[in-house]
Amino acid sequence: SGYSSEKEQKEIAQKLKWYKELGSILESSEGDDPLDTLKDDLMFVDRFDNTQYKTYNVGTSSNPTGVDVLNEDFNKKNGYNESPMISNSANYGGYRLTYFETNNHIGDGTGTVKNTGTLLNDPITMNQNDDNLNNDYIIVGDLITDTNGNVTDYQAAALVMAIYINGMNDREITDLTLAMAHSGDVLDLSRFGTNVVDKHSTGGVGDKVSIILLPLIASMGVPVAKMSGRGLGFTGGTVDKMESIPGYRTNIDIDEFISNVENIGISMIGQTMNLAPADKKIYALRDTISCVENIPLIASSIMSKKIASGANKIVLDVTVGKGAFMKTKEDAQKLAEQMVRIGNLAGREVRCVLTPMDQPLGYAIGNSLEVIEAINFLKGDMPKDLKEVVLELGANMLQLAGKGDNIEENKLKMLENIENGTAYEKLKEMVQNQGGDISYIEDISKFEKSKYISAVVSEKSGRIKEINAEEIGKLACYLGAGRIKKEDTIDPSVGIILNKKVGDEVIEGDFLAYICANDETKLKDAEKRIVEIYKL
Repeated sequence: SGYSSEKEQKEIAQKLKWYKELGSILESSEGDDPLDTLKDDLMFVDRFDNTQYKTYNVGTSSNPTGVDVLNEDFNKKNGYNESPMISNSANYGGYRLTYFETNNHIGDGTGTVKNTGTLLNDPITMNQNDDNLNNDYIIVGDLITDTNGNVTDYQAAALVMAIYINGMNDREITDLTLAMAHSGDVLDLSRFGTNVVDKHSTGGVGDKVSIILLPLIASMGVPVAKMSGRGLGFTGGTVDKMESIPGYRTNIDIDEFISNVENIGISMIGQTMNLAPADKKIYALRDTISCVENIPLIASSIMSKKIASGANKIVLDVTVGKGAFMKTKEDAQKLAEQMVRIGNLAGREVRCVLTPMDQPLGYAIGNSLEVIEAINFLKGDMPKDLKEVVLELGANMLQLAGKGDNIEENKLKMLENIENGTAYEKLKEMVQNQGGDISYIEDISKFEKSKYISAVVSEKSGRIKEINAEEIGKLACYLGAGRIKKEDTIDPSVGIILNKKVGDEVIEGDFLAYICANDETKLKDAEKRIVEIYKL
């Protein structure tokens, strides 16, 4: 609209990609041309550089489908002598440009005004009918991120349910991912070069990989700017574990976070930025209506946070097994492939590594207990399963960062930095730089111990066939190592230390595990439960 060629239409669409309207549209009065009444003072915000562009004359009677962008700076910047125009709800050059108003009316690009509720039903109906969500409709992210009361929870939940039932194609999933990624703050890590690599795990039990791997990678000259989450349910959170180190600050501001990476090459903090708030809203809806285990929704959730975190290269640890979201290798493979496709369409290089999570990773489950195991790992005491995961993920991170093309050689380089103490020293440097007491790193006996420590004895002899990771995680959570609800308080000293793993031979009377508890009743319950969880 407003151009004679499709090429020009695509060009302006690309220039205006991901603008979000902040203006409002006035309701039309009876008898008037509906679009004559549109307010003539709209603002768009460029989601990438936050430059504001003044626009007006939206959908006049002489041009019912166009938007005149009359900002002088914008026209000069992009080489336009005349005002470029674009239709209200269009798909030019693969980008969705839509207008989401603060009241109950929206222009549909045909000289009429639709009630918002009517238009919102269109994509819901389309997905219910298993039709593609096309770009002639309001982007799904805008449906979910609305905070003005135009979109009710039941409308958004209906769309989520339709997606859960019918799925989404790659383009739809990527559009949803990018919409969620840009629904809040987006971290800019470009100052660290073109090979900024991030690592993310889909979650598991006993997963202390980040505490080991990231200082190790930083010790090899790769900048690490890591934002991590807290634990919820039976999977632990890296932030909770790091906070078990006395004094360590995970809530520093972004300027200090970036400064730390510039000065010492690493910083690990909590998600202090407002990253992908739309994802939080979608997840809450998914949880409420039992739509959590869905590959398109899981993939878009993970990737939206990673894209918002600023890295252009991402290594994903996709856990599979009883202690993971993906219970089967087939589902884990589908999730991995989907996230790689999203990365490709979103301009990110993504590498997925499938890792087992049928039994807990390593031996320790619990916050300070896992930090102690991580410290010991960097001193050379490396449990076999944990070592394999750390080296595989790290070797891929180094390859993406341009530090070595050969995966096996990268693993040897990592082992060398563990053996010579460089990785351990980098952990100490990071902890000290963020206010942590490094005497706890140097002497792990200083960590606070639980009131009760009990050894659980095997009641029979045999070979261990199974240790259900999910059940162990739930038990540790019951002891106080995790959260059932977001407001629950973490007890850093409690948890479980396994003494035997799958494949080990045990004799009646051998110790299976140690329970660390601060509540005697919970201790007794846990002792009984551990014996049931271990399958011989």
